[in-house]
Amino acid sequence: MAGGTVPSDLLSGTATNEHVSCPAGYYRSAPIVWHCSGASGPFRIWLIENANSAGILIPKGVTDFQIIIQAQGDVDLELTDVTTGKYIVKYDGPAINNQKRSGSYQGINGSLPLVTFSGDDDEPPVSENLTISGTTGMPVYLHFHNLWTTPGVISAWYNFSFLTPCPQGILGCTTYDGIQAESTVKAWSRWMQTQSSSADEAWMQSEKDGGHIPYYCWDRIWEHWTSNPGNSSWQYSFRYIDSNNDQMITQEEFTTAYQLYQWTPEDVRQSVSEWSCWVQRHHSAQGAWNTYSNGAKSITSSAWGSTIWDQWFPGPDDLKVDQASSFRFCDSMGDALLSSEEFLKCYWLGGGSATVIAGPASNGHSLGYLTLGIALLTAALLTLLIWYCCRKKSPGKVYRALPTEDVPESMLEDEMRPLVSQPVRFLPPAVHYRAVPVYRAVKKFFQPRQAVVVTPVGSPVQGWTSPPSASVVSPIFFTSSPVASPSYRPTTQSLVVSPTRSVSALSPKQLYSASPQSKLTSPPPLEDLISGYARQMRSNPERASASLAMTPNKGHSQRPQ
Repeated sequence: MAGGTVPSDLLSGTATNEHVSCPAGYYRSAPIVWHCSGASGPFRIWLIENANSAGILIPKGVTDFQIIIQAQGDVDLELTDVTTGKYIVKYDGPAINNQKRSGSYQGINGSLPLVTFSGDDDEPPVSENLTISGTTGMPVYLHFHNLWTTPGVISAWYNFSFLTPCPQGILGCTTYDGIQAESTVKAWSRWMQTQSSSADEAWMQSEKDGGHIPYYCWDRIWEHWTSNPGNSSWQYSFRYIDSNNDQMITQEEFTTAYQLYQWTPEDVRQSVSEWSCWVQRHHSAQGAWNTYSNGAKSITSSAWGSTIWDQWFPGPDDLKVDQASSFRFCDSMGDALLSSEEFLKCYWLGGGSATVIAGPASNGHSLGYLTLGIALLTAALLTLLIWYCCRKKSPGKVYRALPTEDVPESMLEDEMRPLVSQPVRFLPPAVHYRAVPVYRAVKKFFQPRQAVVVTPVGSPVQGWTSPPSASVVSPIFFTSSPVASPSYRPTTQSLVVSPTRSVSALSPKQLYSASPQSKLTSPPPLEDLISGYARQMRSNPERASASLAMTPNKGHSQRPQ
C-alpha cells in the first residue's frame, strides 16, 4: 500500500484560509478556489455513507496539481473525464488503477500528460494521493468515494503552481448579492425559530468543530431546512452569516442570523392559535388552567416558557414563535402575569364552544372526564343501535321443502280428473295431522258382533268405460289433502267391517253405492247419508244390514230410503 505524505497542518487546522477567500462581491462556491497565481492549503468535506461526492472541477490550464487525503474510513480518490464520464483514475478502473499507477490519458477534447496514483489504501487511517504533472489539457472531475457504512469527514491538502490562461473571473467564486442573501437567511431564521425555543438551544443542536461551525459543516445544518425557497445554496447563506469572511461561523454570528427574522403580529396570532388547537386536544379549559397555574392565581413569563410553550412540539406545518412573543400576545394587561381570564382567552383562540367549568384546583380535569364519559356512552349506544338494526332477524316459520310427485292420470279418481288430459302434480302435505274418526254419532245404529261386508263395485284401474254403478274410492280417514297413495285406491276385494268398529271408520263413499240409473258420480251430502241409514235402521234393521253386502256381479245396492 502506498500513501502520500500529509503536511503537518492538514489535520491540525493551523493553515490559513487565504487560499479559499474570494474578493468582495463574490462568495466561495467550491472547496478549491483557483487563483491564477496558484494556491495551496487544506480543506475538509463531509461525506455520506456508501456514496460518491460531487465532483470538484479541475479546470483546463492547471499546472502541477497535487492532492493528498486522509480519512478514518475507506475513502477512494477517483478522477473522471468531464466530457465522457469515463474513469481516468480508479483503483479497479480501465486506465490508471491499483496495478497500473501512472500513465497519460487522451480524451476527446484534450489530454493529461502524466497522472500518478498512490494506489488504494483501505486500512484506517486511510491516506491516498494523486498528482497531475504538467498542464491539464482538458477539464476533469475529482471525486471522493466513501465506501464505509457510516458518514465521515475527509481532510485534504492541495497545491498547484498556476492557472493559464488566467480567466476574467475567479474559478470557485460566484457573484454575491447581499440583498438576496439576506432575504434567504431571514426565511431560514423564521423556520429555525419554529424548531428551537432560543438561539442558544439551536446553537447547541448544530454541528460544530472546535467551538465554531466551519465551512464544510454548514452544509449539514442547511439541508435540514426542507422548505428552502428556490433551493438556495448553502454556500450563499454561509457567506452572509460569516460576516468577517474567515470561513467559519462563531456563536455570535449564528445568534445574529437566528434572530434576523422578527415575528409580525399576524405570525404571533397564528402561532398562539395553533397552540390553542393543540392544548384543547389534551386539556379542558379549566383543567388546563389548573394544571399550568399549579394552584397559583397567575402564570409568570418563566413558567409560561418552561411548562407551557416549551412543551408544545408543533407539526411540520405549524408555526411556533418564540415564547417571549407568545407571552406578550396573551398578556393583554402588560403586567408580566397571565390571569385566568387572559389564559382562557388564548386557550379559546383556536376555536371551540364548550362551557368553561370553574372549580377548585383538585378538580381540574372534571370536564375532561365528563366529556370522555359522555363520548364513551354515546359510542356504546350508537354501537347497540347499529347492532339492533343490522342483526340477522329470524325468518319465522321454516317449512321443510318436500319433493313433488307426478301422478298418472289413470291413478286419479273420477272427481279428481282434470278437465284437460294432462299430468297432475300434487305436493305432499307439509303438516301431518293425526287421523280422527268421523261420524261417531251413528255408532249406535249398528248391532254388535254382526259382520258387514262392503265390496267395491269397480276401480278406475280396471279401465271402466261407463260410469260405475258404485264407487268406493275414498280412504278410511280424511287427511289434509288428497294424495295419491295405495290407501286411496279402490280394490276389487271385499272389505269386511266388524260390527264392533264404529261407522265413523268408514268414509261416505264406502257407506254409499250409486244406482246405475241415477248416473251420480259423487256421493250425496253427508247429512242425507246419515239420515237415510238412520231411517232404514229404525224401520228394518235386517234389511239395512243386508244392503251392505254387495258384489260387482250382483248388480247394485239399493239406495237408502
